[in-house]
Order: sequence, then structure tokens, then C-alpha cells
Amino acid sequence: MYIEQIDLTPTELAAFDATNFDEELAMTEDEWIKVLATGIVKIWVARDDSTSDCEIVGICVLKTAKDINLWYCFSIAVAKQYRGQGMAKKLYRAAIENEIPFGKIQAHCEIDNIASIHLHQALGFKSTQYVNDFYGEYNDAILWERER
Repeated sequence: MYIEQIDLTPTELAAFDATNFDEELAMTEDEWIKVLATGIVKIWVARDDSTSDCEIVGICVLKTAKDINLWYCFSIAVAKQYRGQGMAKKLYRAAIENEIPFGKIQAHCEIDNIASIHLHQALGFKSTQYVNDFYGEYNDAILWERER
């Protein structure tokens, strides 16, 4: 396994989502186009170098506006068969250590996503806000923040 910072197209991001998440969670190509259209976006991927094409098995997408000391983790995702191996933590650390020299990083997760809650706590994030209906009606979220 190895981690690198690369640019992915909306098509590649949507394909990763469609392959690894159910229809409800996956983002479409059009949704990814909107995300990538504004601000500064940095994408980190984890690859399995034991596969013939060094398959992407995880992504971390950070986004910020120009000249702002605030980064937002738009997506942290690991393929189903690679979960529980610390991959999300490694991706997050690589992204934070290489892209955020100072300032703050924020992220949201659903209130019942125990794995994400444990991940953010383990990386030193603090829960700062409860957000009603963040992911749609009756899908509340926790806002996490961490100073770099």
C-alpha cells in the first residue's frame, strides 16, 4: 500500500464512489464536477500495489477557498474490503501533514457513524456542533474541528 496526492477527474471520483458505496451514499459525476469547480481541492489516494493496476482503495478530498486558513475534508472514504485496517487514518494524516501547515480543518460525519467518530477522535478532532438534517431530512451530523 502507498499514499500519494494526485488529481482525479469527476468521472474517476464517481466511479470510486459507485464501486464502493451504495447508491444513497455515492456521488455522481455531476456532483463531483460542482465540488471540483470552486476553491482549491487536494486529493490523496491510497493504492494497493499488490494489484496489477495499483487499484485506488481510499480517497481523502480536502477543499478550501483561496487565502483562507480553513480546510474542509469533503470526503474520506475507503473501499469496503480495506476498511478496519487503519487506511482512513493514514490517508487523513498524509493529507493533513502535507497540505495544512497551519490553520484549521473541519469535517462532518453522520451521528451514527461510529467508525468515523472514532477516527476523528483518534486524530485529535473535537466535536463542535450538532447539525440537524445535514445529510437530508432526519440525517443529522457532527461537525468536527482540529487546529493544525
